[in-house]
Amino acid sequence: MQQTMTKIYIKLPSLDDTELIPTIKDAVSKADKPENLVFGIYLLYKEEENLTNLVQVTENLKESHGSDFKLMAQEFSEELVGVGVGRKMAESMYEDEDYVLQIDAHTMFSKNWDATLKMLVELQPKKTILTGMPAPYCYIDGVRSPMKTLYGTGRMLKLEPANNTYRKNQYEKPIDWVPQWKGTIPNSTEEFIPVKMFCSKFGFGRKDWGEYSGVPENAIKHSEESLQTLNLHKKGFKMTFPNTKHFVLGHLYRENINQYGKRHHLADYVGPEKAYNLINIEDKAYYEAEISKKYKKTLKSM
Repeated sequence: MQQTMTKIYIKLPSLDDTELIPTIKDAVSKADKPENLVFGIYLLYKEEENLTNLVQVTENLKESHGSDFKLMAQEFSEELVGVGVGRKMAESMYEDEDYVLQIDAHTMFSKNWDATLKMLVELQPKKTILTGMPAPYCYIDGVRSPMKTLYGTGRMLKLEPANNTYRKNQYEKPIDWVPQWKGTIPNSTEEFIPVKMFCSKFGFGRKDWGEYSGVPENAIKHSEESLQTLNLHKKGFKMTFPNTKHFVLGHLYRENINQYGKRHHLADYVGPEKAYNLINIEDKAYYEAEISKKYKKTLKSM
């Protein structure tokens, strides 16, 4: 009996991220079934060379590994800025694939990651999304490597409420207008732990999530996770944390960037003053408008 192929749609937005191509190569080379991977890539670029390189790499990988690539690219414009726009563009090329993976363009994969995630999600009821805070990775002597932390090496973290506010860099005020969450190791030994918060850095679900992602289209930065979480709850989705000690996915966090990894900040494109306004004023206004319109009562229960 011939086994049915199950496709994974990987939605992958990028703002000239130098990790985009390494992320694609890593996903393909470490997959159990690379021929079943479908990438929906949205590239917002300033340098046309980045687009040329991406096209060449994806064509080569399609020929060598059989992966499929859907590419949408636009030259940089301030009107296209924001994580919501990027994710919406990336998911607009979804065509009924069996599974959906949401990640950022700076992600590291474990061996046979595709088989692992499919196995884990199939242990869950319908309309369940696997999510968590991916383990940090960095470059050691030019090679991507999971980082050793207080929680171990390569351990995914569960998101829990935090009472503190935080400030990422000089372009951002302390963020006190969205619920704060932190990554922790759960006390439970259960294999799966229900969670309230969706982590935008990693989500894996079935076709039902592909049909409705909950991505807030006009989110610029910090409003994204809270609004996507609320949207998913409203549509009856459940989130669960895969409580595994084994490395599954890694994320290049800004504080771990060295000479081998680079990510642009919005200020590199629009200037410090405009970036400050977009992140601290416009994104806040969008978040508060959405909450007031849809979720004022819901938010109090989270």
